[in-house]
Amino acid sequence: MSLEIEDKLAQIKENYVLSLPDKLKDIQNLWLKVCESGEKESLDVMYRLTHSLAGSGATFGQIELSKKAKSLELYVKENADNIVLDNIVLDNIASEINRQLKGLESVIVVDESSKQQKVNATVSPPARNISCVDGNTQEVTESIKILLADDDEDSRTQIAVILRASNHEVFEVSNGQQALEYFDLYNPDLVLLDVVMPIMNGYAAAEIIKKQSQDQFIPLIFLTSVTDNESLAACISSGGDDFLSKPVHPMILDAKIRAMQRIKKAYKKLDEYQKKTEEELEASEHLFNTLIASSHEKIANLNCWSIFPGHFSGDVQLSARLDNGDTYVLLCDFTGHGLPAALGTMFVADMFQSMVKKILPADAMLKEINKKMHSILPVGRYCASVMVWVSEADNKVKVWNNGLPTAYLVDGENRIIEELPSSGLPLGIMATMTAQDFFVLKPGNGCSLVFYSDGVTEAENINGEMYTEQRFVELIEQMPVGSNLFEGIKKELEEYVADTELVDDLSLMILNF
Repeated sequence: MSLEIEDKLAQIKENYVLSLPDKLKDIQNLWLKVCESGEKESLDVMYRLTHSLAGSGATFGQIELSKKAKSLELYVKENADNIVLDNIVLDNIASEINRQLKGLESVIVVDESSKQQKVNATVSPPARNISCVDGNTQEVTESIKILLADDDEDSRTQIAVILRASNHEVFEVSNGQQALEYFDLYNPDLVLLDVVMPIMNGYAAAEIIKKQSQDQFIPLIFLTSVTDNESLAACISSGGDDFLSKPVHPMILDAKIRAMQRIKKAYKKLDEYQKKTEEELEASEHLFNTLIASSHEKIANLNCWSIFPGHFSGDVQLSARLDNGDTYVLLCDFTGHGLPAALGTMFVADMFQSMVKKILPADAMLKEINKKMHSILPVGRYCASVMVWVSEADNKVKVWNNGLPTAYLVDGENRIIEELPSSGLPLGIMATMTAQDFFVLKPGNGCSLVFYSDGVTEAENINGEMYTEQRFVELIEQMPVGSNLFEGIKKELEEYVADTELVDDLSLMILNF
């Protein structure tokens, strides 16, 4: 510690010792007011001053004084509601407080030896060198702006001197309200708050500061002489990032500040990474939506619905009406979720659009998609699908189900008249597709083809219960005749997964004839 800083701290301590009789007199006078008039405000001020005396006593090495002040502080706090009762001072409480005040008076002795006391020589700010003999680099405390709020002027002044010795810019205030004003005015990098302060305490100030700085991390450390677990827990729950018990040791204070600087830098890097990721996601999402939208032609008798967690879906719904009058509809469900699965959907959408222009038969389209997927997808990645080909020429519907749940042909009275279970492997598993079974339908007027991804039947409600295929079948068959089948299923599913966090993509397609 430099001689200049040591002299400053010694002078602060000497002034503190000389001020002790006046501090005690203020507390005694406040107690007289309480006794004479039952003044609650005087009792609150008395509590704050006693709390301050306990903290500053510990800070300046007056251990016995600190203990007695702390004892009085806790006694006042515990009996605050009983001390004043119908303006009558309870004798036993008054007697105890008077006894404790005399105990305080007995340890406050200002003599020549008191004036000459120096700060503990072991208390010194950390070394500012940045290199060691062995070539390693020491951690350096970066100079920052610090807001220091403490109503005890002696303690606050000592901490401010220590902070300025480390080249920090310090803004000093004496209550929580001033802390808020200075926080807005100077935008500090770190806040040091005492707990017990007039006008607004540290807890209330911390809550407001944290709300005002939600878009950035401003470390907040409580400086406190409270020691009970409840009060210390309140420091954290009100928004504090750490707390430092008084007396404040310069080395510990510096270590706390360095720790907060590390956390702040980590937050900054995380924030930069998040912004970069969001920009990349925004660009990817735009590309995804544009490509999928261009491959999904609006068809009057086709209803589509999907919901998914995150930014991207691993399900894709594609449709097109060809120049020859035929209709192609394709539902794909890729393994995985998010962007990795969405990359597969974009690939399929692009191929679908290209092959539709060539009026490629549906079975040939599936074989080509399978071949390409097998060649580029990692092992374990594949795509379950349902392909529907509505032929205008012969008025037939061909359906290929490769790995998705059973599809259903429903008549006009919402009765299931045909089931279409999976009959082939999902796309991308095998290099070549063998001749697959497909369903040939001749739906009558008013019939609907219902198909969906497994996210529907595996969806969980708020109680963790799966929707199940049985429930899905019952829903269809219980729909009132003449009702809108698509809207009814959609509403049921939305209500089932309401207030839950989705874990899979849900897709539903209904083709009406």
